[in-house]
Amino acid sequence: MAIRRHLFINLHSACIRVRQKSNEYLDLFSKVIIWILVILLCLLAVLTIFGLLSDLWTALKDFSQIEDIRSSILTFIGEILLVVIILELVDTILVYTKEHIIRVGSVILVAITAVSRELIIFDYHSGSYLMLFGISAGIIALGIVFWVVSHMYKDAKDRGDHQDAV
Repeated sequence: MAIRRHLFINLHSACIRVRQKSNEYLDLFSKVIIWILVILLCLLAVLTIFGLLSDLWTALKDFSQIEDIRSSILTFIGEILLVVIILELVDTILVYTKEHIIRVGSVILVAITAVSRELIIFDYHSGSYLMLFGISAGIIALGIVFWVVSHMYKDAKDRGDHQDAV
């Protein structure tokens, strides 16, 4: 009986050590993946900025190449908003690595910015009204979700039972 108990205790402690070691490996794997994502997003932002600067340089160098100044300006604004979206995603990921909290409000604001970007660069002359309606409905829906989440956070904060998660 004592031998069985001793074997059970040894097996149990071995299982605990294996679980702890596997958790360490999973944490390390998670951190590596997160940093790879951050590096890729930063690289994407830099490439977008270089593309934007190249297009701007080409436009300024030979102004006659621009067929439609309005569409060019909207394209530039769209690229700038794309960089803003990328930077907000990087910030959200970095906050997650520090606090292990996904700020839902930040994610919703990134989504609102992304959908608004689509509305800004939308070609009203050749695009369908159904697409314009869908983009507008997406912005309204995301705005409502943000309002609900921010009020839920405010109510929870007033009660004192919620961390800063929005």
